[in-house]
Amino acid sequence: SFGDIASPKRAFAATDGSAFVATYSDPKHPGGTRTVKLLDAKVGDYQLAEVQGGGGVGEPKSYVLPAAVLGDRTIIIDFSAPPKGGPLDFVGTLE
Repeated sequence: SFGDIASPKRAFAATDGSAFVATYSDPKHPGGTRTVKLLDAKVGDYQLAEVQGGGGVGEPKSYVLPAAVLGDRTIIIDFSAPPKGGPLDFVGTLE
């Protein structure tokens, strides 16, 4: 869960999206990881990012998904990108 990984102090201190840069687990896919990396590009107010993941139960061995960070607390990930095949606009927020 995105809300469980960053302390509130870190989340509020980062205004460039870096609060999301980390490796996460997904309880729906035990054994898998998702690593968020920021890219050197912006589109308007969105900091572009990517999520490298895979290896969990019931998911592809590896994949890279497009993502965008808005502000310091919201990330939008496109899980519909092949080979993942999930929701188009998954929204995660830091608590």
